[in-house]
Amino acid sequence: MDARLNLGRITENLVVTAQGPRAQLVSQDSGSPKPQRIGGMVMAASLIRQVRPAYPADMKAQGLEAAVVLQAVISKEGVPQSLNAQSPEVNRAFVDAAIEAVRQWRYKPTLLNGEPVEVITTITINFTLSQ
Repeated sequence: MDARLNLGRITENLVVTAQGPRAQLVSQDSGSPKPQRIGGMVMAASLIRQVRPAYPADMKAQGLEAAVVLQAVISKEGVPQSLNAQSPEVNRAFVDAAIEAVRQWRYKPTLLNGEPVEVITTITINFTLSQ
């Protein structure tokens, strides 16, 4: 019998802060994934290159903040793929800035019994303004 087990999920959280007055906060609480017990020899993916998103200038000028939640698959090569926004109510400028940066991220891939495997990750990027 050939059985496949889920390896669980990894998560990343990043805060992007810019100077400016706040107008409103747009966010989505996606909840926290629960830890899962997994068998076998698993070495979780680890982030080795993180490019910070640029705060969208027009959103900053309007005093807007947002939390962008992305779901992605970390490939066997450690490259984020299949990036999908999980926060549809957030202004597209924030989503585009988040996706543009995360596409440049690199991971040391997840290893299962010494072999690289794909894993699903949830990435939350909070765009906030400081007074």
